[in-house]
Amino acid sequence: MNQFNASLKPIEDWKQLGATEGSIKLVNKKKVDDKDVLTFQINNLTFEKGYTINGIVDFEYEGTVY
Repeated sequence: MNQFNASLKPIEDWKQLGATEGSIKLVNKKKVDDKDVLTFQINNLTFEKGYTINGIVDFEYEGTVY
């Protein structure tokens, strides 16, 4: 929603993206203007090319949040 584009992929797809280690943890669910927003904490998500991502991402989810 705010810093960069992201898409939500099942964990088994991470290897196809080149991820070698790290984690993505759901830390919050909320409603913003009638839209579901999921907040994820990204910890040391490392890719084969040497990139590592850390941070918090607010993801506007278009499905149903339970």
